[in-house]
Amino acid sequence: MKILKKDAYVVAAAPAFVFLSVYFYEWGRFSFYKVPPLFISLPTTRLLMAGVAIAFFFVVLFSFLRGVIRRMRGSGKVASVLSGYLAAYLIFGFPLALISVSYLAFLSTFIIPAILVAMNELTEFLDGSRIQTDENNAANPKDDSSGDQDAIASPGSLTFIFVWGLFLIFCFGNGQERVLRGNVCFGDKIVVAVYGDQLILKSFDKNNGEITDPVNFYSVENAEVKACHPTIVGGGGFSGWPSKGSAKAADEDSKE
Repeated sequence: MKILKKDAYVVAAAPAFVFLSVYFYEWGRFSFYKVPPLFISLPTTRLLMAGVAIAFFFVVLFSFLRGVIRRMRGSGKVASVLSGYLAAYLIFGFPLALISVSYLAFLSTFIIPAILVAMNELTEFLDGSRIQTDENNAANPKDDSSGDQDAIASPGSLTFIFVWGLFLIFCFGNGQERVLRGNVCFGDKIVVAVYGDQLILKSFDKNNGEITDPVNFYSVENAEVKACHPTIVGGGGFSGWPSKGSAKAADEDSKE
């Protein structure tokens, strides 16, 4: 954690990360409603409120990842495998689970981490590195802890966590709109956001609930809105591995 002890890195990166996090969160929301990110607006109050929540969330998440990595290297094989799977799912599976469009897609998010953990264990078994690592840990237990800290606090690891964190925030924004069913409506249209003095409106099909592509605008002045709970089907979701039906539909769309 040496790099985190230098205030210059934290002070320089924190404002940019907070701004980008709020932007990616709104981008996730807009992707669900099929609105281009060109119309994203970030008021100061939203930046301040979201910044505190995001900072707290990532401090807790970062501490959790450190604990999992220590657990992987400083415990028995069963606990090491379980901790490795938990870390792999948190990094690769959890973001996709947030934007899963079906139960099958949600279940498929558990497969990729299992494959990664199995490949890692197979590599360690073939190389014989597990025995040597256990011997080194038994001889120098203190070095293991410092190695974990140096590994996760390296510039490469922090860069990966930075990019992965933005993707996770994007999935949170999309997944929230996918799970929550409370909206604000103007007539028969959904109010997505406010852009300047204009409401961003989206229509949806009354039969299947699918959001249509056109983006509509209406002046905020004298606009009467109300709470609504329509059943809608948005975009930007994870559907798992493509099936034959989805591949056929994609081919038909490309031909059109």
